[in-house]
Amino acid sequence: MDRQIVYPAQIPLDSDQLNAQRNAYVGIGQLAAMAYGWATVSASGFACTPGSGLVVTIAPGSLLAPGVVDGAAYGTLTAVGSALVRQYISRDPVTLDVPGAGATCTVYVTPATVDADDTVLPFYNAADPSVTYAGADNSGKTAPTVRQDVAQIGVGTSVPDGAYPLWTVTVPAGATAITADMIAQAGGAPFYDTIPQLQAAKQDALGFVPVNGQWALGTTAYQVLGLTYLISAQRPQYFYQDATGAQHAGGALALYSDVTSETERAEDVESGLVSGIWAKGTSAYQITGLTYLISSARPQFFYQDDSGNQYSGGLIALYSDVTAEQAARASAISAEATARANADAQLVSGVWANGTGPGQVLGMTYNLTFVGGARPQVFYNDASDNQQVIGLATYNDLSGYVPKGGVQYGQTWDVWTPSANQVTNLTLTFTCASGGLLMMSAGVYPFSAQPSNGGSSNTGSDVNLILDGTSVYDDNVRSATHEDVPQLVGAGTHTITLQYTANTATSGWVSQRAKLSYFFIPTE
Repeated sequence: MDRQIVYPAQIPLDSDQLNAQRNAYVGIGQLAAMAYGWATVSASGFACTPGSGLVVTIAPGSLLAPGVVDGAAYGTLTAVGSALVRQYISRDPVTLDVPGAGATCTVYVTPATVDADDTVLPFYNAADPSVTYAGADNSGKTAPTVRQDVAQIGVGTSVPDGAYPLWTVTVPAGATAITADMIAQAGGAPFYDTIPQLQAAKQDALGFVPVNGQWALGTTAYQVLGLTYLISAQRPQYFYQDATGAQHAGGALALYSDVTSETERAEDVESGLVSGIWAKGTSAYQITGLTYLISSARPQFFYQDDSGNQYSGGLIALYSDVTAEQAARASAISAEATARANADAQLVSGVWANGTGPGQVLGMTYNLTFVGGARPQVFYNDASDNQQVIGLATYNDLSGYVPKGGVQYGQTWDVWTPSANQVTNLTLTFTCASGGLLMMSAGVYPFSAQPSNGGSSNTGSDVNLILDGTSVYDDNVRSATHEDVPQLVGAGTHTITLQYTANTATSGWVSQRAKLSYFFIPTE
């Protein structure tokens, strides 16, 4: 913007003052062009309110419209036809009579430049400086003292050329007064939001919300450059510039509908969430969170103890882990069932032809300390459902020995009620003409448990199987016992004795039943 320069003792010229005002005038017009553009018409103010009767009142306002600096001489300055956005002002409220009811009228504004305030001005009298002239050349004529850019307000059923519509007033037939609902902004009215209105509404003339891309930028953030609408995602995306000046797309932003749908989804999910402190009490810790352990590709949980220490509780199985394990178990069970069926086809039944006589065979083991040498042993239930065990002869027991005939068998039994320290013997004697395998079977069966002697860690009674004076089996029992003992014997007479020695208990004794048998197979 230009500014005039004057000096001390300089003779003042009228052009100095006129140019100073013209320079300011041009500066304001250029500023208006920067804000609204060179061809834009803009109105501000001019509020329209009902008056009394068929009258409206137009508030003060201003109009920006394209024009030239001065279409006519400005004082002693010549006209200037350079383009300039000019401001036309209506300083005071204007009252307009609406021309009748039953019609629609338009309130309009017309820009006009008027030289006004004509006055008889005093002029310098060179012949007698003490006496001024009245008017130029002492003519007594008036001259305008101000050039006004005026916004002239009018109302009519149409808008004159060079005028701009502001409001429409639609008056129903028969109406006698104007009301607010009869007044509306006219189509094409050149009203624009003011800067405060833009700030309040957060919306500029292009229809989007302006955002300061450098707000609190500091040194730890990048400048946001702009927003666009990404058609493929149907969401806005933002762009930013890094410290090197490179520009980047920052990604799509969430819509309000995304938030509301997520809120609804979260509410649905939260209604089914598992509380980390449900029924916590004093015997459990609070679950504090879940994370996804990348190395194991599974979630892991964390918990907090009563001291506030946090721990990793380990991994949690995935649904796929469960289904894989179910499939593996089903496959394993199927394979096991097939293998079991194949194996069962080769098994010997422990209850085959069991009937009501024999007892069920329960199983077989290999006894390393069996009397007569290590060998297989068979477990079975007897008729009273008591478990018994017998040893089996091995190939080594029979190898080289072939029965020659003369197989012998014998048995004896007895029932008695013992007393403290009483010794009871069952004895069998047989004679064989050659050596062979002798299988001895001995058992003691109390009708109930024997009494404890109460004074020793060994509370049972002693059962001893003796062959030709030598013990081949010895046991300490309080309940039933049974044992099968094989022995190789030579030719001659042999004595088998089942010796029962009661313990020191002085009372509580019940009847005992004992059985002794043998089976001899000659092998020489």
